[in-house]
Amino acid sequence: MSAQLGMIPEEVDDLATQLDAKAGDLEGVLTTLTAKLQGTTWVGTDYNRFEEQWTGTIAQNLRNAAEQMRAAATAAREDAENQRIASS
Repeated sequence: MSAQLGMIPEEVDDLATQLDAKAGDLEGVLTTLTAKLQGTTWVGTDYNRFEEQWTGTIAQNLRNAAEQMRAAATAAREDAENQRIASS
């Protein structure tokens, strides 16, 4: 029995679909938490510091992670399509 080398394009397509879906989940979490933070009655310097960290760093890191996941999904789909072309 020989092992297959290379890729099964359908598996990589499934991976890309999951990457897109989880990027959307991450964006949903970001939206939910941002709304929750903005809806609090918390006031004062601690809130100001936290809100600045949230909007300045944390939220941006989450956005970047979602964007990178979507870019990875696009690359995976392109790789799967290239494999299909090469295999035909």
